[in-house]
Amino acid sequence: MRLAIGLVVVIGVCGWVLAAPAGAAESWIDNFESYASDAEVQAVWVPATANASTHLHLIGYDSAQSMRIAYHNGLDPWWTNVVITFDPQDWSDFSRLTLRYMGEDGNSGEDLVVQIKNVDGEYLDGPYVATATKTYEWYEYSIDLSGWGFLDTVNRIEIHLPASDYGAGNLYIDRVVLDTFPPLVDDFETYADNTELRNAWLTTPNNFIWLMSTGSADGEPFAGEQYMRSDYLDSFTPFDGIISRYFDKEQDWSAYKTLTIRYRGRDALYNARQDFQIQLKDSYGGTFDGPIVANATQCTADPLYCEWEEYVMGIEGWAERGFAKEIHMMILGVPDYGNGRFYIDTIELSENPPVSVESESWSGIKAMFR
Repeated sequence: MRLAIGLVVVIGVCGWVLAAPAGAAESWIDNFESYASDAEVQAVWVPATANASTHLHLIGYDSAQSMRIAYHNGLDPWWTNVVITFDPQDWSDFSRLTLRYMGEDGNSGEDLVVQIKNVDGEYLDGPYVATATKTYEWYEYSIDLSGWGFLDTVNRIEIHLPASDYGAGNLYIDRVVLDTFPPLVDDFETYADNTELRNAWLTTPNNFIWLMSTGSADGEPFAGEQYMRSDYLDSFTPFDGIISRYFDKEQDWSAYKTLTIRYRGRDALYNARQDFQIQLKDSYGGTFDGPIVANATQCTADPLYCEWEEYVMGIEGWAERGFAKEIHMMILGVPDYGNGRFYIDTIELSENPPVSVESESWSGIKAMFR
């Protein structure tokens, strides 16, 4: 199934919604980079209460621009509402809506709740954040869509600031995004072709990736209809087969205990003996190494291709130390010196305790990305 492209609405002079990076398991609703003036923002994000206004702000969350909501809950109607309306959209492929928000020094302490509506007026409220306007760095706001039964006709998002302090200030909004993770990071079902796959997953120059599907001569997926094949040539520079997934919108995995990836190799007659390991990177350069699975690329298979295996990486300890809140990159590697073919499917997070696997350091990783 193909990923639904970004919503497209033109109101006034500004087209507001960006399509997701091709094949990615997310779709940006707005990153506010395309606006050139307050008027363009105000034509799209419309105050539904007279005590608010919207503006272009020239600093964003890890970007050049965001939206500023100027509110005054000391004036009638004593709460603030900002609305974006669009043609009905089917969000059934997604399980979460997120945005980034930040207040500023001197703000009154008002609350935040985001509401989604469909064409029939059915609505879903996100979590209620007390005194959200008294925040001085960017925070992620997340709405779980998975249990809502009206995702096929969504046409409205409302940002509410219920009064708590009955005062005034500015709240900044950026990176309004639909996505399918966590807990699903990627199941390879959304990619239409190799181009979309390669836009989402980057490789070293000696590694080539392909989108495979049900009925392939390379074997069946672990689940669904598609998976990823990696042809690695580790006997050539840079001598390690690395695939990386860069997350444009940093991921907060602090609530999860394990990262699980399904993988399989080929018969030992065709694959060199390679180990397999995963590394996570956060936005500040911190790294976390998963266990090394020895000889993961080989099996004595009949037929040619091995059975799917599970790579389980316990991230609970890293999360508890606060380092899993800004996941920036996931790196999959077979860091040895042989050649062969390797397969990846269904990458997901879980709250279940990790399976005990001996962990070793991956000190020699060469993160050479295109």
